[in-house]
Amino acid sequence: MKSNKNKLKIWYYLKEFYRIIRWSSRATSFLHVLAMWAPFNSWRIFFHKLRGTKIGRKVYICQGAFLEESRPWLINIKDGARIGVGVIIVSHDGVYVPYLEGMPNKYSRVIIDKKASICPGAIILPGVHIGEEAVVAPGAVVHRDVAPRIIVAGIPAKQILLLDEALLKLAPKKQYWIEMEEKTRYPWKCDDES
Repeated sequence: MKSNKNKLKIWYYLKEFYRIIRWSSRATSFLHVLAMWAPFNSWRIFFHKLRGTKIGRKVYICQGAFLEESRPWLINIKDGARIGVGVIIVSHDGVYVPYLEGMPNKYSRVIIDKKASICPGAIILPGVHIGEEAVVAPGAVVHRDVAPRIIVAGIPAKQILLLDEALLKLAPKKQYWIEMEEKTRYPWKCDDES
């Protein structure tokens, strides 16, 4: 009976040791590098999930997107979301740590809802909830929640347009953009004219 208790105790400590190592940012830093720079989206998703980030279906994360190094499991990216190149998503804030003795880092969840688009170079700060089909413009710094189907831009990010208004403005130019996509797909199809 006593040996079974000892075995269970050893097993418990081994599991705890494994968890500490498994979820240590130092031990998983190589996964972070792989997740940022893997050549295929499916590989990037795989490595981010290994790090603990919650990622839904049909999510696209560009190379170079930085998803929290120390607490990636606080990030939840839902189905169909798109994360652009150079995006930074953080779930902790340690700005006051060196100035106030004993002050810990502040941690908060980041949620990116279904079909939201985070454009290149945007920064999403801790505790932010990006609504369904919302768009964060390139270079925006988001420190507050973004409502669904809203476009935000700027530093700090502010609402600039409703998604439906933007789609109405783009509709007349749709054919031009379809032709341009085809025309620029391969270098030999591009002409030198602007």
